[in-house]
Amino acid sequence: MSWQPGSFGFVPNAPIANGGFDAMAMWGQPPAAATGLEDLSYLDRLQADQIQKNMGLMDRQGAMYDRMAQPQSKWATGAQTFGSIAQGLSGLANIYLGYQAMKQQKKAFEFNKGVMNTNLNNSIMDYNRRLNDTLANRALNNGQGQGWVSEQLAKYSAKRS
Repeated sequence: MSWQPGSFGFVPNAPIANGGFDAMAMWGQPPAAATGLEDLSYLDRLQADQIQKNMGLMDRQGAMYDRMAQPQSKWATGAQTFGSIAQGLSGLANIYLGYQAMKQQKKAFEFNKGVMNTNLNNSIMDYNRRLNDTLANRALNNGQGQGWVSEQLAKYSAKRS
């Protein structure tokens, strides 16, 4: 898209086919042709000659690089194949090791779950024992019988749900 200076910043102009920005059109110069800088008529002769020389140099450099390009050797192709195989084996090894780590974590979870259940059961038993002792002392001091203690234990003792 070409941009022209406007009264409120930059206002978009009609799009052109040179990648979306044309610096010459921005400053009121004619836009470049869609295929590049073939139309150099708006430049002076010295600038046009320099641009054409540079374009010719780039063409020669591209041809030189094309000639220098050589086909891959069998060694390079073999090394790439070996690398691909090694990556595949590495991926399989990572899957296996991940599975083993998951099994180990499940065992650790089950162990920790058992420890926590044991601690909870012990805490409940300790609470209920202390509650029984407290209620028995109150019953003894207040002249209430064992029936009242059993009733209160049934009502207030801790239970696993």
